[in-house]
Amino acid sequence: ITLTAPYAQAIDMGGSAHRVFGNRIGPVGGRGILATGSSHEVSQNHIVVIPSGPALEADSTRTLFTANTFSSPGFPTGRIKGSDGGDNAPFVSGNSAPTAVITAASSVVNLNQVASLSGANSTDPEEDALSFDWSISEQPSGASAVIQGSGQTATLQGLTRGGIYRAKLTVTDALGAASTPTLFALGVADNVAPTAVLTQVTTPAVTGNKCILRSSASFDVGGELIRYTYTLVSKPSASGLSTSPIVLSSSDDLESFVPDKVGTYVWRLVVRDDSGNDSVPVEITIIVNS
Repeated sequence: ITLTAPYAQAIDMGGSAHRVFGNRIGPVGGRGILATGSSHEVSQNHIVVIPSGPALEADSTRTLFTANTFSSPGFPTGRIKGSDGGDNAPFVSGNSAPTAVITAASSVVNLNQVASLSGANSTDPEEDALSFDWSISEQPSGASAVIQGSGQTATLQGLTRGGIYRAKLTVTDALGAASTPTLFALGVADNVAPTAVLTQVTTPAVTGNKCILRSSASFDVGGELIRYTYTLVSKPSASGLSTSPIVLSSSDDLESFVPDKVGTYVWRLVVRDDSGNDSVPVEITIIVNS
């Protein structure tokens, strides 16, 4: 029984011959279990009272309290009236912090998938109820992921860029003790090839003059472009231009192409993203008439 407000009591039991067995109750602002009437048995319950009040209370000795554990700061014995059946004891001399644990079905997902995370394996030494605080501590540059969830489970969404995302979880027990934050690294695989776009800036192309080619319209969905490879794959037979690839690390215009003969030139462009994916080659045909 997890209480989100300091109720006067968690269980109010009247009549006769009832049994309250094996409950975990807290935090309670007043009484944990109140027993009126007769012939009740209250056994093996775990009760957290904040800030004061008895964990166990009866209106007479006709209720038997046995093997209950409790934190009851204002009442060290934990009970008022009732018969002590033995083994009733405070469980906390100093409350211990819980431990946060994050698990997931996989530590790697594909681009734009939703990753499901769980904090269900988090523990508390006194087995108190836990609250869960989820957040994102790290994500790739340019990413805008969000984490949604306030209980044991959460989802990591908006994984639009490849790279490492780190989810953070802190758990807090019923007495307010917080765990050390734990991190979970999720790898997002960028398996989407970029797209190369090649255009001619200088028109018309003339022998002896610089003919500028442009690749700035090339793009990548899940990352960044890191390499632009230009290759002259066809030229007039008399041309002395090199066909060795020209590699640029940015989308700056290619300005080194100076046609030396009249005829047809074919340039090819391949772009690579930061996950190592290469685009499909694109080509542009440039005809020089003078």
